[in-house]
Amino acid sequence: MNRTLTLNRNNASQDEEQSTEVIIGVYDALLPCRNYKIEHKIAEVGKVSLTTEFLLRLVHSVDGIPEAEVAKFFDFSPQEMTFLLNDAVSLDYVSREAGRLWLTPAGRGLFLQNDDEPQIFNVEKRTWTHGFDLVSFAPQDKDRTEPFDNHLHVLEVDQNLVSRGKDQVPPSFKKHFAEITAKQGLRSLLKRSLYSIDSVSPEDKFSAVVPIIVKASQPSLNIGEPDLLEWRPDHELDDRAPIAGAIGRFVESLRVQYHEHVMADYKLLLELAPEFLRSYSTKSGLAVDRYLRDAVSLKDHKFKINRKTVAIVGPFFSDKNAEVLLEAVARAVVYTPAICIPAKFYWRAPLRRFWGATRALPNIVGKVQSLIADKLGDEEAPPASVIMLEKKWHGPHRAFTEKQYFDTGSPPKSVEIFLVPGVAVGVLIHLPGTSTSGHVVPLGFMSVDPLVIFRTEEYLKQYGPLVVPQERVAEEDLDLPEE
Repeated sequence: MNRTLTLNRNNASQDEEQSTEVIIGVYDALLPCRNYKIEHKIAEVGKVSLTTEFLLRLVHSVDGIPEAEVAKFFDFSPQEMTFLLNDAVSLDYVSREAGRLWLTPAGRGLFLQNDDEPQIFNVEKRTWTHGFDLVSFAPQDKDRTEPFDNHLHVLEVDQNLVSRGKDQVPPSFKKHFAEITAKQGLRSLLKRSLYSIDSVSPEDKFSAVVPIIVKASQPSLNIGEPDLLEWRPDHELDDRAPIAGAIGRFVESLRVQYHEHVMADYKLLLELAPEFLRSYSTKSGLAVDRYLRDAVSLKDHKFKINRKTVAIVGPFFSDKNAEVLLEAVARAVVYTPAICIPAKFYWRAPLRRFWGATRALPNIVGKVQSLIADKLGDEEAPPASVIMLEKKWHGPHRAFTEKQYFDTGSPPKSVEIFLVPGVAVGVLIHLPGTSTSGHVVPLGFMSVDPLVIFRTEEYLKQYGPLVVPQERVAEEDLDLPEE
């Protein structure tokens, strides 16, 4: 019988290890926002005749020039001069006095400093409704929200600032006018600038979703920092410092503190996957630091015939780990007969603040359901997704079709288990490594090993009912790559 092997650590220098960033948390947060109706005027570069433009340039260079000299310059008849001057005077750019031409204040305002070319504007009234966040009062587009988003953390706002939103919007609108204009699809029109803001009226409130990636570096993986570059580039974050501050406080609130006895939770990994972790087994339990270090440096996360279990660091919700989880299910579903696939799959939620508060959770659950449903065919009902919870804790249940509370006791609070009975299993321990405080660093494995899956099923059966397949795939029938 083939066994899973311990992970082979790629050679990595100490400098490389210490510079490696690890995603230890994935969250989405709701950013409170509001639409504001803004009545304003824009100055738009207009078009006048070239002759009128030349006239303005001529009078700008010789203010008070005699009309006779202008007629001579253009070689115009009296009738042509009358038409030209009437055009310039009607626009209030030129005044006529005692046979001479002068620029009006509006005419002088057309010329920028050290520029002989007039910037001729038409002023138009506009009314736009645009969203602004209620933390930094920077422009914010409206996102489509889902019922699941009620599970997301809401970023804190300064209510005093919010109550004065009408005063906060005008300077922000002015500062970001070019950005807002571009988003309105007006870039193809003539150059325009904000002429005035006449009134601001609050409209409907809404929320925008802000992705929060928490990263840490060795050797201090339990000290995480938010990375917001997946949300906005650096230059836009500079204008949203209050939001970055609110996110920083949220991430800081995720820090935990434990007694040393919780380190025994890591022993569950050894109990469920002893073959895979045999080289990390010590008299006192799992060699956490060594396993964590080797798991971080692991580059190849593909399942193979001699590697049916893969080390996981960080949440299943990161792009990399979600890919490993979905690959495990996808590969196993292919070689698993439909009769061996259960009607339910399970996700045991660890008792951790804001676990699953990310849109990645319903996305992963939906993809797992689709993979199984495709194998079962249209005649069978799609599989039910079940979240397993402590009593009196709801968790992010909207991502699942069913909730199941533990009957007799429950696994340790740090334990997360993803299980498709008979198909695939993932187990993570949510503790801050070997430290007793800091951010949790999820650590565990993802497996398609039938033995690991069976042991996990038996483990969960201690705490409540579990739907498992009556028939199982033989190990020799696992269709995995050799190398």
